[in-house]
Amino acid sequence: MISNSVERDRLEISNTFRKLWMQYFIWCKSYIISVLENSADQGAIKKRLLQNPSDFASELKIFYLDEKVEGIKKLLENHIHLVIDYLDHIKAGDNEAREETRKKTYHNASEIAGSLSEINPYWSKNEWTVMLFDHLGMTESLIDNRLNKRYDLDVSDKIEKHAYDMSDYMTEGLVKQFII
Repeated sequence: MISNSVERDRLEISNTFRKLWMQYFIWCKSYIISVLENSADQGAIKKRLLQNPSDFASELKIFYLDEKVEGIKKLLENHIHLVIDYLDHIKAGDNEAREETRKKTYHNASEIAGSLSEINPYWSKNEWTVMLFDHLGMTESLIDNRLNKRYDLDVSDKIEKHAYDMSDYMTEGLVKQFII
């Protein structure tokens, strides 16, 4: 029988990572919309979005060595900067730079997947790669839909479900590795 304390610990881990992944997706989408609509709130949203890797790092440091977590934090920061660059290239109409940044973004996602799988034997590099590539595909679709004013396609539960899937996978790995 699992104690109430263990169940509370599992629930707290799950809630924490669900919150972090949802915040990432929400602030990323908000930033994309803000940039493409040329809204005045771009700086504030960008600042909040760039806080997300530090928030992840703070939670992961509960379980892992600082140096490993710092590496993942830097990769997550790089991911966000690549998305920012990607949007800048779109706004500038520079398709060649946009495609080059797109390639870098997918390479960065592979690096994130590799780093996560190195610290937790229950996190598959392949599984993380698939999830992160799916996220990038959804991000590209979001940008394309916004640019082409297909707002009805922009409003979907697919991104929310994906955020929950990623957080649940992360939580499952932590629970298994640390026998929580």
